[in-house]
Amino acid sequence: MNFKNVICAGMIAVAGLSFAGHREPDVPKALKRAHLVDKILRVGDPAPAFKIGRWLKGSPVQALEKGKYYVVEFWGTWCQPCRMYIPHLTEVAKKFQDKVTVIGVDVWEEGQPGIADADLDKIVDQFVKEMGDKMDYHVCRDTADEYMTKHWLIASAPLGVPHSLIVDPEGKIAWIGHPMRLDKYLPQILDGTFDRQKYAKTYGEKQDQQLPRLEETLATAKRSRDLEQSLKEVEDLIKAKEYRKALTECEHLKGQYTDLVSLIEVPYMTALLKVDQDKAYEYMKTNNVPPNPFLHALAIRDEDGLPRRFYEYAIEVLEPLYRQNNANVDAARGLASAYFNLGNKASAIALQEKAVGVLKVMNASEKDIRECEERLELYRSSKPCTCRVPGRETAQPEAAFGRTRGTTGHPNSRFVSIEKVEKGLTLGKLAGIISSCR
Repeated sequence: MNFKNVICAGMIAVAGLSFAGHREPDVPKALKRAHLVDKILRVGDPAPAFKIGRWLKGSPVQALEKGKYYVVEFWGTWCQPCRMYIPHLTEVAKKFQDKVTVIGVDVWEEGQPGIADADLDKIVDQFVKEMGDKMDYHVCRDTADEYMTKHWLIASAPLGVPHSLIVDPEGKIAWIGHPMRLDKYLPQILDGTFDRQKYAKTYGEKQDQQLPRLEETLATAKRSRDLEQSLKEVEDLIKAKEYRKALTECEHLKGQYTDLVSLIEVPYMTALLKVDQDKAYEYMKTNNVPPNPFLHALAIRDEDGLPRRFYEYAIEVLEPLYRQNNANVDAARGLASAYFNLGNKASAIALQEKAVGVLKVMNASEKDIRECEERLELYRSSKPCTCRVPGRETAQPEAAFGRTRGTTGHPNSRFVSIEKVEKGLTLGKLAGIISSCR
């Protein structure tokens, strides 16, 4: 299992910013030292200079001209919610094409060890190419020194990404918020009915509340990046079937990163399942404070041939999540694996088909979709275990877990949380899921 390949779920955003005369709070010293924020960007402020690194699609916009409206949206190929909202942003661009220029700015691409900047460029270029007409607006990448990230995105104290700003014809920030709110607020801004002062006051208060979190996240970011590298080494040990060494390293990391111990649970349980199954089961039952049960269920997923008690445990944990939102890909895949190993092949196939469908709607990466489809083919072509869960022999997924409510994406997946505040913080993806399970 790739421990970073987990769909993120962030907090839910509400839009808005500050008004003229609103008290300007002190910017946390840590943010100033990191050269991320010198001044909070609020509604009504002049828009910062517009500087980008490279244009990917559409005619280049050299500067934001006076007399025109612009929507500047921040996104990343790594961000599943961003990918989901790309077609919606295209609809906005087409609907208001005579009045508004929409620009998508790619930020925070993963600076993983061994991946050169040129390779990151190729990844982003390929993504934009594959999106085709679904991504039909101006698209660019941030500069190498992350100018747009620092002076636009982080400066506006976002709750996460995707994150949008509207610039008015006077060159001032007219609105800041989640792109799903553009349908509501953009028409109001264009026809002059938008109450900017009221909106700015509400969001200004949210910005003030967000500042301490940004400061705390900076400190966590560095530790998370260090931990990420260590977990990569653990993953390599597991791939090499050096399970005892992997387990020892996880135990060491738990002692070293006591504030990030939840991020170690999946590789720890994966290794423990290989070393001592009795101890692994005992550990799951006794260390059951959320979000641990969910993380343990992730470790069990796609692990075939375990004693049935593990799959019964996974069903117990994941069933409520799937009932709550049947577009929860992780719950669907985990349940599919559990049912397959307990003999309910029909339910396994239906759940895995659901997961594949949701990933496609979310514009997930080809790699993620391919892995999920390969598992689906395994369910279709293989003979499952003959044992079954009592009372569930004929259970069908939608009957067992509730009527389909539509494919809306991962629960609480309106944007990726600010754990991704520094380049390369891929563990923020897992942290997002952890926060949603508390």
